[in-house]
Amino acid sequence: MKVSTKARYGIRAMIEMAINGTEKPVMAKEIASKQRISKKYLEQILTILKENGFIRTIRGSRGGYILSKSPESISLKEIFEALEGPIEFVDCVGSMKICPMSENCPARDVWVEISKAVSFKLKEMTLADLVKRANQKRYTGGYIYYI
Repeated sequence: MKVSTKARYGIRAMIEMAINGTEKPVMAKEIASKQRISKKYLEQILTILKENGFIRTIRGSRGGYILSKSPESISLKEIFEALEGPIEFVDCVGSMKICPMSENCPARDVWVEISKAVSFKLKEMTLADLVKRANQKRYTGGYIYYI
């Protein structure tokens, strides 16, 4: 399974806004430039994030996009599901009606377990956690030194 470009770019854009804090708006072209994302595609993603209440827009010459909630209160699961929908590795995880074999399928049990594990991990990680990681990488050149 691969995480879609939409989810990857959306999370990167959210990190960029979180780094700037909840007071300073960031323009789409600045996010696009820093994250090497097409501005046109980024704007589509930002629209979804805005519709889901993660960000808001500030108009004017000093405007841009800004988080509408604190980074500590936004889980990666929330962002991911807003951009991708439910975390289900196969369709039958969400609905057993999709496949006549679902009820007695041992493989489905595995997919359910994996989906739950990924969902749990994404739920426990917040946007603030990723900002912390981003700052560590920026200040250590990608390396974390332990003494």
